Amino acid sequence: MLSAAPAEARPWIYAGPPVVVRPPVVVGPPPPPVVIAPPPVTIIRPPPPVPPYEMVPLPRRGYVWEPGRWFWTPRGYIWRRGRWRR
Repeated sequence: MLSAAPAEARPWIYAGPPVVVRPPVVVGPPPPPVVIAPPPVTIIRPPPPVPPYEMVPLPRRGYVWEPGRWFWTPRGYIWRRGRWRR
C-alpha cells in the first residue's frame, strides 16, 4: 500500500505557480552621462589661387579645351594642367 507523503517529498506533484521575488528598489544618484566621441573631422582647405596665365595650344578638330584646375589629394592640392578632350 502506498503511503501518503507530503507534497515537498513528491516533486512530480504540481505545488502551484512560482513566486517571483524582486530585489528592493534603491534610490541613488543618477548614472553618469554617456559621452559619445564626435566623428573624425577632415579639414580641406580652399585651393590656392589659379595661376595667372596658362598657354592654350592651337585648337584641334573634334576636341574641346579643358582648362587646368586644382585637385585635392590626401597630401594636399595639386595643379593639373589644361588639356584637349574629345
